[in-house]
Amino acid sequence: MLSSRKAAGGVYHEDAHGSKRAKRWEVRDAEEDELEDDVLGGASDDEDERPHAEKKNAGMGEEAEEDMFVEDVEGRDHTADDEDSSEHEEDNHKKGKKGKKGKKHVLGANDAKLKSLETAVFGHGEDAIKDVISIYDKEPVRGPVLDDKVPAWVDEDDEEVSVDIGAQARLRKLRDDADDEVVSGSRLESKLRRQFEKLHGRPAWAQEDLRTAAIEEHGDVDGDDTALLRSTKPLLASSRSRLIRGVVDISRLADANQAKRSSAVVQAVHFHPSAPAILTAGLDKTLRIFQVDGRRNKLMSSTFVRNLPMYSAAFSPDGTEVIMSGRRPFFYSFDLETGSVTCTPYLAGRKEQSLERMCLSPDNQFITFTGRDGHMLLVSRKTKQLIGTLKMNQSCRKAAFSRDSRYLYTTGNEGRVYIWDMNTRDCINVFEDEGCQIATAIAVSPDNKSIAVGSDAGVVNVYDDVCMSSRAPKPRKSFLNLTTTIDNLSFNHDGSVLCMSSRMRRNAIRLVHMPSLTVFKNWPSTRTNLRFTHSQAFSPHGKYLALGNDGGQVPLLRLNHFAQY
Repeated sequence: MLSSRKAAGGVYHEDAHGSKRAKRWEVRDAEEDELEDDVLGGASDDEDERPHAEKKNAGMGEEAEEDMFVEDVEGRDHTADDEDSSEHEEDNHKKGKKGKKGKKHVLGANDAKLKSLETAVFGHGEDAIKDVISIYDKEPVRGPVLDDKVPAWVDEDDEEVSVDIGAQARLRKLRDDADDEVVSGSRLESKLRRQFEKLHGRPAWAQEDLRTAAIEEHGDVDGDDTALLRSTKPLLASSRSRLIRGVVDISRLADANQAKRSSAVVQAVHFHPSAPAILTAGLDKTLRIFQVDGRRNKLMSSTFVRNLPMYSAAFSPDGTEVIMSGRRPFFYSFDLETGSVTCTPYLAGRKEQSLERMCLSPDNQFITFTGRDGHMLLVSRKTKQLIGTLKMNQSCRKAAFSRDSRYLYTTGNEGRVYIWDMNTRDCINVFEDEGCQIATAIAVSPDNKSIAVGSDAGVVNVYDDVCMSSRAPKPRKSFLNLTTTIDNLSFNHDGSVLCMSSRMRRNAIRLVHMPSLTVFKNWPSTRTNLRFTHSQAFSPHGKYLALGNDGGQVPLLRLNHFAQY
């Protein structure tokens, strides 16, 4: 068994028989001690201190004999060369210890060495101070240096990566020729950058002339245009809030009228313009108003009108009253503040049999009814008196106002659309709805740039504002998803969603993504049960969609892309 004895300044390794195999010295801080002696002048003659060192080594030998033995793990034989090197290290260690026990140095005794040390650390007095001052006198450089064009970050591993762009179909367009297949990572990066600029152009923030102008004007490029990058807010909206083509995030809530369902078909639903409330009306002759919270939907008001099966009902644009009409020559108004119901018995000068189709102007000026022989009846919303008529050359079926109430769009049995200027009450254009024989529904987007027209064949044509002047415009898109008569068309608050439905088939309803003019494919699904939709309405800010069906229910749907009521 190998062992060792420990002594001051070193370790003696011995085997189990007591024979010395090697001698190692662990010299600690020997070089530092020598450097300290040289700088401070503490080194003295070796001859004066040699007796003291020999006496010390003798004491170290006696102390080493009393230490315990330790197993030698290496078990290697040490040669004579190792002994010579150990003896050399022992001599160096003696010198270091000798320097510490020698003559003490007095500060200032050796001025030459002290000055050399000060010069090395602090420099030459006044010159060092001038160098420090000159640093602060320099004009600071503001903003990036555009002439160097050094990338902010370079991945060194790009040169070691090889990509076969000929093997992947989506990367083949990056090849310069047929033989250009395997490229390095850096070359692939340049190809992708070139392809991006080819499709989308160079971004404005990356154009050098704009960056240079910003530097000349502000001194740097950290202005308002980079405030977004310094913010901790997310750069992109959450996937739930973005309305993308193909998929709509929609949830079904508790029915809007679950507190009191209708006993007949729900012919009309409409949201209050400001308060979270919805009205329902139908053939049971009852007007009901519910609070909208998506959970309980409490019943707020219920009004029974004895002789009026309701086909149309809507809140006034100012939210103070409800207008109700049906297949009667009269109509009713319900005051929300006082709770009183007022009947307007007839319209002076008109012998109408039905006022079932109605629409209100967004500026709260007109109530428009479809009359006999193609007449549109304009009634003052305040006085409830007839103030004018508009005459079409066909029977009128549906009408819709533009958001600013300047234009009125009407359509009827001959498949033509009339556009009226409400300031002069003149028809400014008539155009043919392509492929349509009988137009049954019409809607106008909030920005007045899209007009949707539905027909009895289930076709919905969407036109742009060219139809304001053209007599035979081409539709931007024709939707053939429904095969029965289109009864309802509605745009949401910002015109990004179009809802179209038919009451002739179960679940005959579709939502259209207007920016891409595509139908959302994921809704309604095979598990959706909406029955036969007779009426529909969006909430003022698009969060809710309400559908009135033949079972007296009003399914309430929440579009999760919109946060406000």
